[in-house]
Amino acid sequence: MSHLKTPLRTFAGLSLLMGLSLILSSGCATSGGPAKPDGVFPEAVGKYKLVNVEDGRDTDYQNEKNKGQSYQSWRAKYSDGANDIFYQVGVHKSAEAAANELGSLTDCYGTDRKLQLYNRVWEGIPLKDGSGKAVGAMAACFTNKPADPYGDNGLGDYQYAFAISNDNRTHIVKPRSDDSALVAEFVKALPFNAGADLSALDAFARAKATKPPTYKEMFDTLPPVKLAAKPYLKGKVLILNRDATKSEQSTSVVNTTDYYITDTNRHALLANDVGSIVRVDCKRSKKVGTYSAGEGDSIPTYGSTCEVIVIDNTVPAVIAKKTFANEDMADFEVVDADKSGKVLFKEYVLPKPIGEIKDFIKALPIS
Repeated sequence: MSHLKTPLRTFAGLSLLMGLSLILSSGCATSGGPAKPDGVFPEAVGKYKLVNVEDGRDTDYQNEKNKGQSYQSWRAKYSDGANDIFYQVGVHKSAEAAANELGSLTDCYGTDRKLQLYNRVWEGIPLKDGSGKAVGAMAACFTNKPADPYGDNGLGDYQYAFAISNDNRTHIVKPRSDDSALVAEFVKALPFNAGADLSALDAFARAKATKPPTYKEMFDTLPPVKLAAKPYLKGKVLILNRDATKSEQSTSVVNTTDYYITDTNRHALLANDVGSIVRVDCKRSKKVGTYSAGEGDSIPTYGSTCEVIVIDNTVPAVIAKKTFANEDMADFEVVDADKSGKVLFKEYVLPKPIGEIKDFIKALPIS
C-alpha cells in the first residue's frame, strides 16, 4: 500500500609509494650530522655497489607512542650501473621504538598522523628466520588510487612501500624505477637479513608483475553455495559493493573494505591474501509511496534492498546470504534542488540500509 503524500524538503544547489623520497649529492656530503656507525652501509649489497652516504641527521618520530622524541638516520645510494637504489637506515634507542615507527616510515600517514586518502597500511608483519624465530618486523603501505579512474580496477592496481626493522634499526629501500622486484632483491642481499624469511617481498613483487582479477570479475564470480550454520570471516577480508539503486544498469564495483572494517591489518590487499569476500549488491526495490515537493511536485518513492553474500575464498564457497531492505518513508527527506526550488530528479530512492549491513559484518567472528 502506498503512503499518503509526504513533504520533501529541498536545498537549492548544493603517487606512487615506494618508501621515502631521498635527496642525495653526487659528491662529498656536508658535515655536521651524527657520525655513521660502523657496518651500517656495506661496500656491496649483492650486485649493488655503494656510491655515497649522506651525513646523519636527527629525525623526529611520527608515531604517537614516540611523539616528541627523535632518532638518528642516514641515507645512501647504491648502484649496479643500470639501476640505482636509495637506502635509508635509522638507529633507535630500542627495538620497540624501531617497530613503532615502521608504519610512518612507509609514508602512509600524513603530517596529522592519519592515513592519507587511498592509503592502507599493514603494520607489525613478523620478520622471521628460517627456524621461525622472530628477528624483526615489516610494514607495507598500499595505495589503490587508480591510474585510470574509468578502468577496471582490482587488487593488482595497488602500489606499495616497505619498511623493515631489525633489532633497534629500521631500513627503507627505494629504487629509482618502479620495479618492486628490485626492492626484494636488494633487501634479501643485505647482510643482516641472512636466513630471514622475506617471502612477503617476493609476494609483493609477483603481485606487481601479474594481472589479478578485477573487482567486477571477483564480484561476478560466485562459487558453490555451502551455507554455514554460523557465518564467519576467514583471514584478510575484501568487501566489494555494487550500487544500482539510482540506475538499474549500473555495473560499477568498488572496494569498500575500509568503510566496514577499520583495522587495516585485516584488509586483503593482494589477490592471494583474500581469505573472505563480502559481496554487497544494492538495488532499487518496489514503490513505497510518494513525496510532495515545491508547488505540488509529486515524487514517486522506491525502497532500496541490498543482498549480502559472504564467501570463504579458501574453500571456495558461499557460506552466508542475507538481505537488508529499507522501505520506510520518513516524514521529511532533504534532497537537492535548483535555485528556483525545483527538485532535480523525477523519482526518489530511499537510503541503503548500510548501517545494518555494517553491524552484520562487524558481528561476524574471525575464523
